[in-house]
Amino acid sequence: ASCAGGGGGCSATSIVPSQPPRARMAAVTSAAAPTQGHGGVTNPPLGGAVAGSSAAGSSSGGPSSGGPSFSAQARALYVSSSAKAGMDGVDSEKIAEIVLQTAANSPFTAHQRKLDRAVDRRVAKLLAAKRKVSEPERAAARATVAARRADLEASRRLERVCVVVDFDQFYAAVAMRDRPELAERPLAVGGALVLTANYVARRWGVRSGQPGFVAKELCRRGKEFGMPSVELTFVPAEYEKYAEVAATAMEVYREYDPAVSCGMGYDECSLDLTHYLRRRVRFGSHARASLVSGEGCGCPAGGGEAGAAPRLAPLSSRWDMSG
Repeated sequence: ASCAGGGGGCSATSIVPSQPPRARMAAVTSAAAPTQGHGGVTNPPLGGAVAGSSAAGSSSGGPSSGGPSFSAQARALYVSSSAKAGMDGVDSEKIAEIVLQTAANSPFTAHQRKLDRAVDRRVAKLLAAKRKVSEPERAAARATVAARRADLEASRRLERVCVVVDFDQFYAAVAMRDRPELAERPLAVGGALVLTANYVARRWGVRSGQPGFVAKELCRRGKEFGMPSVELTFVPAEYEKYAEVAATAMEVYREYDPAVSCGMGYDECSLDLTHYLRRRVRFGSHARASLVSGEGCGCPAGGGEAGAAPRLAPLSSRWDMSG
């Protein structure tokens, strides 16, 4: 994905099926730039939520007129309006208002409205079907569900220990590893679509899933919610590098779960630690626990308790699976 200059319009290029799902999503926002700039919004979300020019600061709807909050309206239309790690304390209401003003006339929002209407129709259909169900039928259904729940609870097994590993700001972390000067700047990976943003950018409300032109506008209008006005730095996705880091992580994972299989993306993986923890209790150290099964041969010199950390430390100072 690449982002064109000018008025914040972005375009998606070279989106192919072999790329990860988040990259393919950029096709939805390939024409997502506002059709009338940032002012003169005439087709607001949710039937009149935001109108007027953002430059003039005028708007209608929202909390002041007794309607739903801007953040509630934004969440109804955009998955990217929910908070992520690193966004504690940001002015979510003002950020949501800017998102609505910026994106209201875009093809992206038109697409989201279409999806929202489809959900409304489905909900109405389900409610209509529900009204036709008699009380005896509901009672029978509740009894069936209760019996099924009891069966599931009786068969629940708690003796296994499983974890999900999820790298923080993975794509951005790789970029900052290779270009440390980006670490203190608002940084986003992607173009037409923000694939991920570093923690600095999240202070401006920038996060994954946003159209690129919306993320840029949030940074430029930072003064409206207590942050300076800045330019968002975009870098392209580098999937070969992500695959290399994921392969390094897989070597570490296998020290804990030899049968691990990661099908959740470059930055996520699930591990079953049950056997490792039993070995760890029995043998006392990570080095011995990971080598008993014949795995762990990839431990670097020094190994032992610090074996897993050094290879991934440049990406996360919080990595600690070996303690």
